[in-house]
Amino acid sequence: MAADATNIEAHHGMIRAMCDAGRVEQAVAASLALIAITPGDPLAHTALSISLQAAGIFRGGAAAARARVLEWKVQLQTPPDEDAHKDLAR
Repeated sequence: MAADATNIEAHHGMIRAMCDAGRVEQAVAASLALIAITPGDPLAHTALSISLQAAGIFRGGAAAARARVLEWKVQLQTPPDEDAHKDLAR
């Protein structure tokens, strides 16, 4: 992350490692920083939800709900798969 602060996968890995190590306050802070970098990323909000729940903070549910809403927005913006419609017609 020091070499490339925009490496989103590195941020996710660090948050996971912090949670696994019991450094949940740092994981929450890292999750919030990730959301600041990628506010529309559902996985960033999921990371925050997991971090908050690991820290024993009830607001984790709100972050999870935000992640679901963002994921739905992504799905709605994705063009439908033509083959999927053909399968439904059978």
